[in-house]
Amino acid sequence: MTLTYTKGSNPVKDRAGNEAVPQENWPVKNHTATSNSPPAFSAESVTLSVDENTPSGGNVGSPVTVKDADSSDTLDYTLLSGYTLFSVDSNGQITTSTALDHETTDKYETGLFVRDNKRPDGGGESTFDDSIHMTINVNDVDEKPVITTTGASYTSTSWAENTSATTIIATYAATDPGTDLTDLVWTMDGADSGEFHLFGSTLRFRDPPISRTLRTPTETASMV
Repeated sequence: MTLTYTKGSNPVKDRAGNEAVPQENWPVKNHTATSNSPPAFSAESVTLSVDENTPSGGNVGSPVTVKDADSSDTLDYTLLSGYTLFSVDSNGQITTSTALDHETTDKYETGLFVRDNKRPDGGGESTFDDSIHMTINVNDVDEKPVITTTGASYTSTSWAENTSATTIIATYAATDPGTDLTDLVWTMDGADSGEFHLFGSTLRFRDPPISRTLRTPTETASMV
């Protein structure tokens, strides 16, 4: 298309105050048919959440969507450079890159960027069109305690008959990353568990034993 400009009473001027030169049949490019609308996030920030211990590749909330009038565009999402704990696909779905631990870090913050790789005239470019501040909360999950005292001395042992009931047979320990260890409750199970007493995590005879084989009870730790 061409453009004709005739100087009137209020001529167009540049920043220096110079008047535009009249033009006739000046060729210009029409961008109307090839105009590109850039993608844009609908807010300045978003908060997502994921359970701790979610395996690598697990979804973090719902996809972070954008508005883009050009529905045929392929969007390119990118997380803040160097942020390796999470990944993002072409639909804006955030996923974990490794299992996360609430007790270590309960919240992460990073930036998410999007582009359609186009200039307003439809040509190619690599500049990002929009960004959003993203907060990811790591949810605390009830984790079972684990008994850490293992080995032959805790599963099979010998004592002389008439051993005092105050004698400590074994003291057990357990870990639980999400619970105060004072909240753990210890219980016994097994055919001969009635021959023993548990004082907290300490195992003792209920009465001085006579000479026979007793099956060591199975220890179990649980939270209150």
